[in-house]
Amino acid sequence: MNIEKLKYSDLDFLHNLDKNSFLKFWDIKNLSEEILNPNSFNFGVFEQSNFNNEKFLKAAILGRIIFDEYWIFKIMTHSNFRRSGLAGKLIQKLITTLKTERKICAKSIWLEVSVQNRGAIQFYQKNGFQIITKRLRYYPEDAFIMCLMLK
Repeated sequence: MNIEKLKYSDLDFLHNLDKNSFLKFWDIKNLSEEILNPNSFNFGVFEQSNFNNEKFLKAAILGRIIFDEYWIFKIMTHSNFRRSGLAGKLIQKLITTLKTERKICAKSIWLEVSVQNRGAIQFYQKNGFQIITKRLRYYPEDAFIMCLMLK
């Protein structure tokens, strides 16, 4: 298992993972724009097949730097690998990258999560995120804005 920065050549893997993970998935154009955006830092958990030596994308995190904040847009884990710790590994990789790469000036990580998604809220809190405020009728249900300070 390897955690790698996502590249344009990973786009088909990412699109398949997104379709597996969400009922409302992004189209290939939006995923492509995100991967190519110079302010994006996107990572994936890959496993190499013992059979045919092909890569398989198990989980991914998508987001970008906006001023001095990193905003998580999506965290996705293939349905066969949920609750196996992959999303936590991606969060830790992101935190390490944001803290150690000199060219990155992010001081915090932000995300929005549905107030009804209790599992995700607990996961984020376990990884150090705090609820900052509530955004009304965002999904259309309410969403919590959560933050993890880096510095």
